[in-house]
Amino acid sequence: AAALMPLNAHMLNYAAVLSYRMGDAKAAKNLFIQATVVDSNDAVAFFDMGMLSWYNGDVLSAHDWWLKALKRSPTDTAIVYWVAKAEIELKKMVGKR
Repeated sequence: AAALMPLNAHMLNYAAVLSYRMGDAKAAKNLFIQATVVDSNDAVAFFDMGMLSWYNGDVLSAHDWWLKALKRSPTDTAIVYWVAKAEIELKKMVGKR
């Protein structure tokens, strides 16, 4: 997939999702990041990077990516939900220290 360099965020995003499903999280991460660079106004890749971070157990990074997605799409209820979910989780983590 590294040879695939389309300047289309949606295609990169789709390739990233497929890579993740095939078990290649590293390729997925690289493709999602490419998608955020190709179209920095599209919330989808930012949201998906958050999901990738979340499923890798990195709540702080997930929250960071979702906040970036929220800036690009403030009325997207899925993004709002995940930002809130991450904030609840971060508060729990702070409470455990």
